[in-house]
Amino acid sequence: MAGEIFISYRRSDRDKAELLHRLLKERGVDAWYDAHVTAGEDWRLATAKALETAPIFVLLFSQAASESDDIAKELAAATFEKKLVVPVRIENIRPKGQ
Repeated sequence: MAGEIFISYRRSDRDKAELLHRLLKERGVDAWYDAHVTAGEDWRLATAKALETAPIFVLLFSQAASESDDIAKELAAATFEKKLVVPVRIENIRPKGQ
């Protein structure tokens, strides 16, 4: 099930994604991250549907995230679809332009 917020993160930052999801849920905000993909479900389709549905895209930004092609694709799709993009820097690094 998709939420009003799509949480994008790198697998190595999963603990931060889980924390953010829990805090949002406690405040009544419906958020989605890939832990919602059920066994046997195609994760690519589930992720694409959740991204398409959510009006807000939250990027948990870290060194690992900055090196991820999948996150770059999700961010490009969110930008193309004119989602509200909210970067959350979880490491003290600066984004680099290409």
